[in-house]
Amino acid sequence: MKFKAVIFDMDGLLFDTEKVFNKAWQTLADSRGLILDLRMLDQLRGTSGKQMLKIINNYWPEEDEKILMEEVFKVAEVLLKEYVPIKPGAVELLNFLQKRSVPMAIATSSPRYLVERNLQVTGFDKFFEAIVCREDIHNGKPDPEIFLKAAEKLKKNAQECIVLEDAVHGVKAGLYAHCKTFMIPDLIQPDEEILNSDVLILKDLNQVIDVLIKNDWI
Repeated sequence: MKFKAVIFDMDGLLFDTEKVFNKAWQTLADSRGLILDLRMLDQLRGTSGKQMLKIINNYWPEEDEKILMEEVFKVAEVLLKEYVPIKPGAVELLNFLQKRSVPMAIATSSPRYLVERNLQVTGFDKFFEAIVCREDIHNGKPDPEIFLKAAEKLKKNAQECIVLEDAVHGVKAGLYAHCKTFMIPDLIQPDEEILNSDVLILKDLNQVIDVLIKNDWI
């Protein structure tokens, strides 16, 4: 089967920003005298909206989770102001797909201002026809809404799209949207549900090119 579009997650997949967000959470916790539980960071990866707020509230019930969520993105923005670390193989994969006129979209739990700034700083904005971010959805990953909206913006059926993800919540969102889903793990490894699915688990984005060529999927 030939796939007609590719939908990318952003943090931890295209950009090595998950570690930046870890630092942002630690900075925020220190500034407020809070104890940061590393389990919270693992649970937050790939989430947004109500789910993200619920996780924050579970660990810091005395704090205003909405204020904390906004503050952590502001801290991350400062940390990423001049340099956004690009993951290995990202440039090569984007050029590979662009040369073949494959439509591409970003589907991320980050806020739009941070997405647009990261894409502009890296020059990646030229590759993407559509962006779906935190403000555009009601239900965060693992709900499939974000990938269904990205496919719709690209004027494709979800089953015609490949989803590239690094986080467990995002991978499951791709599965539930019935997209062909690849996982390139960053800080968290696949769980049992993913290991027992048809998700392709790869080492890096360069391997994605090899798989697409070998299977004649693009």
